[in-house]
Amino acid sequence: MKVVYVAGPYRSLSAWGVEQNVRKAEAVALEIARDTGLAVLCPHTMNRFYEGTLPDKYWLEATQELMLRADFLFMVDGWEKSTGSQAERMLWFKKKDTPPAYDLEELRTIIFKSRKSTLDPFE
Repeated sequence: MKVVYVAGPYRSLSAWGVEQNVRKAEAVALEIARDTGLAVLCPHTMNRFYEGTLPDKYWLEATQELMLRADFLFMVDGWEKSTGSQAERMLWFKKKDTPPAYDLEELRTIIFKSRKSTLDPFE
């Protein structure tokens, strides 16, 4: 099964701001899963309760590694204001052939173009 990585703002000035960013990303992740049938990797939901347990560098490198293992990248609205999301996007451009998607219609188009001769989303 193909995997979509969700990139978007995480950090904020408050715990509430972080939670709002997480909720936005997880809502997008669910919408992508429902719409495409693909597996969705949303690091926001994986790491939200680990704040302060390991250095930031660890989390940044770990999520970038997970992103590079994905087949598609989806940029959540507001990614432009996030230095982490900007870095993920730049790394994606350096390492991957498929462009990032900025909305669901664009993601569908990218997924469709990536399939050579099949319409099976699990291939």
